[in-house]
Amino acid sequence: MLVSQGLTNRQISQQLRLSEWTVVNHVRQVMRRLDVPSRIHVAQWVLNRQRRNGVGTAVE
Repeated sequence: MLVSQGLTNRQISQQLRLSEWTVVNHVRQVMRRLDVPSRIHVAQWVLNRQRRNGVGTAVE
């Protein structure tokens, strides 16, 4: 996930060619589903999951 690479919503929206608000809403939805309070926690969740699965690079 691009959030785990430290990208801002604007950077993600430009890279994926989506509106910034679309990215904001998707990140919020991920936060709700993971029941975490911030995008930092989302990034931490992704990185922990990758370590458990033996993945060395961030998921996109």
